[in-house]
Amino acid sequence: MTKLIIIYRALVQVTFVGVLLFTGFILLQVKWPGYQTYTDNDAGLFYYISVVFMCALILLFLNSVLFYFLKHWRIYRLYIACFTVLLLILVILPREYFVKALLSNEQTTYKSEFNNESLYYINIRLFEAGKFLAETSDFEYTVENIGDYLIEHDTLTLKFKNLKSNYIGSKFLIINNELHCIDCSEEIDLKAQVETKQSKYLHAFPEINLKSILENLFI
Repeated sequence: MTKLIIIYRALVQVTFVGVLLFTGFILLQVKWPGYQTYTDNDAGLFYYISVVFMCALILLFLNSVLFYFLKHWRIYRLYIACFTVLLLILVILPREYFVKALLSNEQTTYKSEFNNESLYYINIRLFEAGKFLAETSDFEYTVENIGDYLIEHDTLTLKFKNLKSNYIGSKFLIINNELHCIDCSEEIDLKAQVETKQSKYLHAFPEINLKSILENLFI
């Protein structure tokens, strides 16, 4: 009987840890620069993944604390409790922390015009370390790209590290703080974003509060 209880507890732990790792990996991956590629239908999927993640995390944490005080596998319970807290912190951490940690401080942001006639839009963020983060969307499917950039003779060249969208090109002419795409699928111009209080806040390190936790947990 004791062996069956041990086996049962081990299976429960493996199941919960497996679910937590799987859902946590998905939630962390979409926060990683270059991996936020999605469709409109993915929002609902991310919501359910977040709910499963939170349920598994809370139950595993409470289970670990309870059995730690009951002196059952105390070292393991302590490790699991610390692991759940660390994973929760990483998941609720605003994405901009990951962006700035991996790509450095932002230098310039260029955006295409957004209006009813637009078939798609492009947003390119250039960083001080010679890296870029680009987002392209046709309002149904959004693709995010990262890579390195080089500016020579008023020409911006993007070197992509992942599969790029068909809408974005790799060469842009820089004219009066505007980017004119040379090899995009259609003619498109991007304007440098004027720095305002709102834009400063958008790409600044967000404050950690309940509102930001809920926003970043549910992507």
